[in-house]
Amino acid sequence: MSNSHAPARSGDAPGDPDARLGAAISDAMVALVREAVGRGPKRARTFIHEDVILCLLEETMTPLERTLQEQHQDGALRDVRELLHAAMAPQASQQVEALTGRTVTATLADHHRQPDAGVLVFLLAPR
Repeated sequence: MSNSHAPARSGDAPGDPDARLGAAISDAMVALVREAVGRGPKRARTFIHEDVILCLLEETMTPLERTLQEQHQDGALRDVRELLHAAMAPQASQQVEALTGRTVTATLADHHRQPDAGVLVFLLAPR
């Protein structure tokens, strides 16, 4: 991709439908984060297995979050992340549903500070 903000993904096979779907989900999550906080993750990869989709986002912390981390404000940083997830989860689920044609029954998120990596997990209704 020529866009410097586009997510980097490994293991994409152009003819593989799961790889194309994973790329589309990664792109949607990067765009959602970018819209919500003003910058997107540096890398995103999506893994699909039956009724579970896992989107790995790398280098996601904002300048505010890095400042909180440097000042050892772990509680405040955790609160910011929880509020961000709560605000973004409905739209993230809607995008996954639109891309997969399946119902998202739960959305889970977590973030690790060092290394700076986050995950979004979407549980899908059985077929």
